[in-house]
Amino acid sequence: MPRSNPKCIVWRVVRVRLTAPYRSNDITALVEAARQGIGIVAFGEWSMARDFAEGTLTPLLPEWSFETDGGIHLLRPSVRLMPARTEAFVRWIVQLFEEAPPWHRAPVTRALAD
Repeated sequence: MPRSNPKCIVWRVVRVRLTAPYRSNDITALVEAARQGIGIVAFGEWSMARDFAEGTLTPLLPEWSFETDGGIHLLRPSVRLMPARTEAFVRWIVQLFEEAPPWHRAPVTRALAD
C-alpha cells in the first residue's frame, strides 16, 4: 500500500540491547536514578509529568506511548454500608479527575502563612 493511504500503518522495528546495572521495583528510586542520569525509564505520564514540566527529565520518544497509561483504580470492599468518610473520598477523587488529570493542570501555588 502507498504511504499516502490513511489506512496504511508503516512500522519501523528497532532493536536495542540494554544492560541493567541498576534494578529496582521502586518507581520513586527508578525515576530518581533517571534524574541523576543513571539510565532511562518507561512509566506512565502521571509519574513523570512534573519532571517533564520542570525539565529535570526529557521524553526520549514523544511520538511513542504505552497502549494504556496504567490507570488509577479505587478499590473498596463493598458499596453497601460504606462509611461516610469513604463515600466522601470517592466523591472527592472522582471530582478531582473529572476535567483532566491533576498532572495536566497548572501547578497551584499557595501563599505561605507568616
